[in-house]
Amino acid sequence: MSPTNLAYLSIFLLSRLSVIWLLFIITGGSEVASDIDFYRQMTSEPLGILLGNQNPSVASYAPLQFLFTTPLHAFFSLFFSEFWTYRLIMLTAEAVGVVCLLLIAESRFKTAPQTQTHPSLLKSAIILSPTLLFSSSIFVQDETICFMFVCLAMLFLYFDRTKSAIFLLCLGVLMGKVFLIVPVFYIAFFHAKSLQSILLTFSIPAVYTIVIWNALSQGGHLPLVGFNPSAEYGSSYWTLLLNTFSQSTDEIKRFSLLLTIAIQILISIYVFWRCFVRKSPVSSWWLMATPLLMFFFTLYQHNAEYLLLVLPPLFLLVRTNTQLIAISFVCAFAWLPRILFGLLGIGGQEASTFETRNRLLGPLVEKLPFNLEMAHQICIVAYSLMMLLMLLTLFLSNNNHPTRAQGHGEYTR
Repeated sequence: MSPTNLAYLSIFLLSRLSVIWLLFIITGGSEVASDIDFYRQMTSEPLGILLGNQNPSVASYAPLQFLFTTPLHAFFSLFFSEFWTYRLIMLTAEAVGVVCLLLIAESRFKTAPQTQTHPSLLKSAIILSPTLLFSSSIFVQDETICFMFVCLAMLFLYFDRTKSAIFLLCLGVLMGKVFLIVPVFYIAFFHAKSLQSILLTFSIPAVYTIVIWNALSQGGHLPLVGFNPSAEYGSSYWTLLLNTFSQSTDEIKRFSLLLTIAIQILISIYVFWRCFVRKSPVSSWWLMATPLLMFFFTLYQHNAEYLLLVLPPLFLLVRTNTQLIAISFVCAFAWLPRILFGLLGIGGQEASTFETRNRLLGPLVEKLPFNLEMAHQICIVAYSLMMLLMLLTLFLSNNNHPTRAQGHGEYTR
């Protein structure tokens, strides 16, 4: 890495460690991240999902996630408390992703100087992203692992190592989130355009079939997708619809799933037309970001941390400083409905972390000069509109004729 990138990486690490230390001081080392309860169960029995020994909530996590988390947990727990250990695990994944993005950005500004995004602003947006900070250092979301795999895949794509990129995305599905199956499909079929690369994607169903057989034969639950999220803590308009029409929950979810499938089919037809009829290449970053963003927009379950799966290609899709600032703001704003929902839940006892939240935030919530429920609803509407605008902008920006960027795996206008 260049001295400049090392400086940015140092700032990144310093900012994250400072936030974790400050949170540790404020909470007295008591946990505030609800997902830690699930991580504890997976840490105590790393093979529990594969062997069918985990409850439905834990079984919904990636079945091979332990390959990344277990060794790191064993190492960090030798020196740090649980509060720090889980955050350092996610910080490690985040740091790998940030290094990949800094390397791409540095090369990109040398080979594609026509971009109007200022190099320092782009790198600052990467290392200081509120979306990343909330997900890794504060709320300890395992989507940070997905972020790492996406960034690694992008690095290989940038240097035309497409099959390696597809393999990494496949690993991301089995070790992170099933949602990464969307960029796997679009990259394999519309970027690689080779039978070998397409066949590589069959490693996912092959491995997953083994995982299912192991889990179900032991009397366990369906791994990876065996869950039915309530969506009440989501950030999109679906949350309002489900809360308003609670008597029609199943119908709304069914409509959402059908809409999601239909939109993905339409996007596939559009990309096929662009690539094979119009003979106009489509940016790899666009193939990774736009279909997945649309997937999240139409799926009834849309959490703020899911944006970690699309943030890396979004950073490299933007062409102006204004676009970069706008996308960073929208992705960070997605956390506001989630945080407000957490405040609405003050007083609850659903997770072990509520005791800490009640103690710290209970007095604050009582003194807020506005209606929390209304603020929560307003933020959901505002975010949904911003998300729609961002999607339209990304989709329309691809209508221009891009040109290949000096042998690298991206296209620029």
